[in-house]
Amino acid sequence: MRMKPPRSQPAPPASGQPRIALDAIATAYQAYRAELRRFFARRSRSSQDGDDLVQEVYLQLLRFPPREPLRETQAYLYRIAWHVVNRANAKGRHDNVPLDFDSLEHLAQQSGQVEADLQQQLGVQQQLIRLLGELPPICREVIIKFKCDGLSYKEIAAQLGISVHMVEKHIARAVQHIRRANWD
Repeated sequence: MRMKPPRSQPAPPASGQPRIALDAIATAYQAYRAELRRFFARRSRSSQDGDDLVQEVYLQLLRFPPREPLRETQAYLYRIAWHVVNRANAKGRHDNVPLDFDSLEHLAQQSGQVEADLQQQLGVQQQLIRLLGELPPICREVIIKFKCDGLSYKEIAAQLGISVHMVEKHIARAVQHIRRANWD
């Protein structure tokens, strides 16, 4: 049995659908380029982007050409152009943050103040930790359960197996110790 050589055919496009010829796309691009540039000049946030956006329309046509010949080429191009300009404007809203040197200077001055405030708060926290370490263990445990864990006197008393009255005394002792401390 003799095999026939395969007939040479153009390879079908990746999607399996016939595509419009590149010549038609190039012709449409040339015919409507000036109109599209004016369209983008009116709708784009940046007037310098007109040529780039027109080129993007052409690239979109090359990437995703219509599957059949266009009946309304102008309408098709403007539909693509509308999507391109909306995408560019949305991107521009996120990218174009104006630089205000006065605000930057003000923020730099504030950051120095914030750093000083944080240093002061850190110093206060370290001093409180030192003062809590000077308290007897039961007194320290009661004040931590009250202030840090947010437990009530009754809950603390139940957990530690002491009376509510003793919880009150331990808290008063801890507060008095902290108030008497020599703060740096």
